[in-house]
Amino acid sequence: MAEDTSRFRNLQDTARETDQALRLSEARFRALAESASEAILTIDANSTILFVNRAAETIFGYSIQEMLGRKVTMLMPEYLRLLHQTALDRYNHTGHKHLDWACVQLPGLHKNGHEIPVELSIAEHFEAGEKRFTGILRDITERKKSELVVKQQTAVIQLLQSVAIAANEASTVEEAFASALARICAHTGAELGHVYFTSGGRDAELSPSKLWYANPPEGFEKFRTITENTKMKLGEGLPGRVASRAKPLWIRDINKEENFPRNRTREMLGLRSAFAFPVPVKGEVVAVLEFFSSEEKEPDEQLLEAMNSIGAQLGRVVERKRVEESLKHLSTRLMRSQDEERRRIGRELHDSAGQYLAALQMNLDMLHNEVSGLKGRTPQLLAESIDLVQRCSAEIRTLSYLLHPPLLEEAGLGVTVSWYVEGFSKRSGIPVTLEIPPDLGRLRSDMELAVFRILQESLTNIHRHSGSKTATVRMISQNNVLVLEIGDRGKGIPEKASAEPAKSPGVGIAGMRERLSEIGGELQLSSDTNGTLVRAKIPIIPR
Repeated sequence: MAEDTSRFRNLQDTARETDQALRLSEARFRALAESASEAILTIDANSTILFVNRAAETIFGYSIQEMLGRKVTMLMPEYLRLLHQTALDRYNHTGHKHLDWACVQLPGLHKNGHEIPVELSIAEHFEAGEKRFTGILRDITERKKSELVVKQQTAVIQLLQSVAIAANEASTVEEAFASALARICAHTGAELGHVYFTSGGRDAELSPSKLWYANPPEGFEKFRTITENTKMKLGEGLPGRVASRAKPLWIRDINKEENFPRNRTREMLGLRSAFAFPVPVKGEVVAVLEFFSSEEKEPDEQLLEAMNSIGAQLGRVVERKRVEESLKHLSTRLMRSQDEERRRIGRELHDSAGQYLAALQMNLDMLHNEVSGLKGRTPQLLAESIDLVQRCSAEIRTLSYLLHPPLLEEAGLGVTVSWYVEGFSKRSGIPVTLEIPPDLGRLRSDMELAVFRILQESLTNIHRHSGSKTATVRMISQNNVLVLEIGDRGKGIPEKASAEPAKSPGVGIAGMRERLSEIGGELQLSSDTNGTLVRAKIPIIPR
C-alpha cells in the first residue's frame, strides 16, 4: 500500500513538472512570438484562431482581440475560404495535404478589404491531446513589388532587343515601323498602332500613313478611316504635339482631350487611352508612332522612357536606310556614267582610230600595188603590214562593239545576244549553247542594256575563272517576265573568294544586282563544285 502511495505521489510530481515545463515552454513561445516581425497564428482543427501575435495586427489591420476566437478565414479573400475549409477537413480525415506546408505564397485579406501577398509556413502539433496548426506569415508586398519591377524591366529590355533586331533585319523603313508597331502593341496591350510621317520646311505637317497594327485586324475601322484623312500641323493633336516637343506623350482619355482633332464630333470611337513617341534623325522628328487602348490607363513613365529608346533605334534605321538609298542612287549614277563613257569610247575608237586605220590600209594597199613588181623584202613587209592593220581594225571594231554594241539600239536584244555569244565562242574557244525565243520583241532600252551587261559579265567570269569547257545561255519569256540563265560546268565560286569581294570572281555580281534592282528585276545565283548558274528575272516592259 505504501509502495502504491509513493508511486502515485511520484506521478503527481511528474505531472506537475510536465505542466510547469509546458507552461514555461508556452511562455517562452509567446515571448518569442510577440517579438517576432512575422505574423504567428495558431488555429485548432475547426479553423478557430487560438493565438495571434502583435505582428499580425500590423499585417492584417485587425487587433488581437478582433482575431481571437474568430475563424482564420476572416484573413482570406472570399474565393479562398471554401477551398481552405474543404482542404482542412480533408486533411483532418485523410492526412492528405493540398499544398506545401514548408513555404507557400497566398493572398491574405486586410481589414480595409485589399489583398496582401503573404508567404506562409505551417507546422502541426498537439496541445492537451488536441490537434493544433501554427502558421508563420510574412508580408511579401515589397518583395512582390521588386519582382514586378524586375519583371517589367526585363520585359522592356526584351522589347528593346526584339525591336532592334527586327528593325535591323528589315529591308525598308516601312517594314521596320510595321514590326515595331506589332511588338509594342503586344508588350503594352494596346489594340491599335499607327505611324504619322513628318514633312520638313517652314510649313511642316504630319501626314498619316497606311501603316497600322490592329487587334482585331479589322477593328476600329471608323477611327482608322478618320485618321487616314487627317493631316496635323506641329502642335496639333497627339502626333503634332509629340513632333513639336520631340518627347513622348500620354493621354489618359482621348474623349476628354480638347486638342484631339480626330474626335471633334465627340463620337464614341471605341478608344480611350493613347500614347505616342517621336522618331528623331539628327535632331529632326521624321515620324511619330501612336498607340491606342480601349481601356483607360494611367500614364506609365517607365514605358515612355523605353519608347524614347525605341524611337532612337528606329531613327538610326531611318538614317541608315537613307544612306543606303543614297549609295544606291550613287551606284546607279555611276553605272549610267560608265555606260555613257563606254558609249563615248566605243564611238571614239570607231570614228577616230578606226577611220585612221582604214585610211592607213588604203595607203598601204596602193603602195603595195606600186611595188608589187619589185624584188627583195619590200613587197612582203608591205603585205604583212596590211595584215596587221586589218587585224588592228578588227580588234578595234570588236572592242568598240563590246563597249557599246550599236546592234542593241538598231536590231534589239535577240540579235545582239546571238552576235555576242558567237564572238565569245570564237575568242574564248568555249562552245556556248544558245536558246532564244523566236518571238522576243523589243524591250525598253535600259532593260535591254541591263540584260546585255549581265550576259557579258557572266560569260567573262566563265572564261576567266570557272575552268568550264562549255557554257549555256537561255532566255525564256513567260508571264510578262524575261528570264535569262547563264550556266557552266566549272568549279563553282569558292567560299574564300566570296569572303574577299575584291579577289572574288563574282566581283561584278553586285553590279548585276544594282542593274536589275533599278529596273525592278532580281538576280539569283547558285554555285557548287558542279558549276554555276546565274538567273536574272526582268519584268517585260515593251518600248
